[in-house]
Amino acid sequence: MRRRRGRGMFGGHPDARVLTGWLLFRFFKFLGVALFAAGLLGAVLPARQKDRLTAAHGAASVGLLLTWLAGYGMMKHLGLSMKEAWIGWGILASLVALGGAASAASRPEARPLSAAIAAAGFLSAMGTMVTKSTGVALGLVVPAVAAVAAYVAVRGLREHHGDLEQARAATLGWFTWVARFEGASLLFMLGVSIPLRKLAGINIDGGQGWVGWVHGVLTLVYIVALASAARADGWSMGKSALGFVASVVPFGTFGFERWAARRGVALG
Repeated sequence: MRRRRGRGMFGGHPDARVLTGWLLFRFFKFLGVALFAAGLLGAVLPARQKDRLTAAHGAASVGLLLTWLAGYGMMKHLGLSMKEAWIGWGILASLVALGGAASAASRPEARPLSAAIAAAGFLSAMGTMVTKSTGVALGLVVPAVAAVAAYVAVRGLREHHGDLEQARAATLGWFTWVARFEGASLLFMLGVSIPLRKLAGINIDGGQGWVGWVHGVLTLVYIVALASAARADGWSMGKSALGFVASVVPFGTFGFERWAARRGVALG
């Protein structure tokens, strides 16, 4: 007697597992985009600077990371590669948006230009992700319109207030945590993932490149946080360059944190 194949949610189709994984990644990408958007708005609109800093450093950063981690899973399921121009453009635009949000939250007063940059970056990133293309309309026209609208809207906000020292401490604390995660991901990649693959033939991520992708995304966010911290604390070009070099050296970010702390820069 022939056994009947079980019918789950996708009726036992041979691609059911792939489809389930794709839907799961899409769900988390939706959550990431929603959190990213909420963080960008929260970095610009609230009157209290503390709320704006929390939104930029917390919600926007986590949302961006979740968006591109889930997006990587979708990319793998669709058989795409990082050579696609729209993927690179989307990542760059989202980083610009995060930088604009961090800048907007770093000052007590409303910053319409920073809000415009955040809006343009977000709309450009979302447009490329949805259409999977990098046309002129998505790359220039739509972001320009969004930037003008955000600039006009934020320019009319008068009730913003805050404290520069509070912003400095929050920005340095944000940089510290991003640096620690970035440093830990580099150590894991160089000290665990690569040796196991080269010496024992064991792929921790199944050969899908997840370890490298996680480290890469954290490094990009680290660069944005580094630029924000350097501006908030008035670092020299040399100190900022040293912070960048630290991101590609094992234990570098941890050493940079201690080095900066000894020179009076409290990094959380």
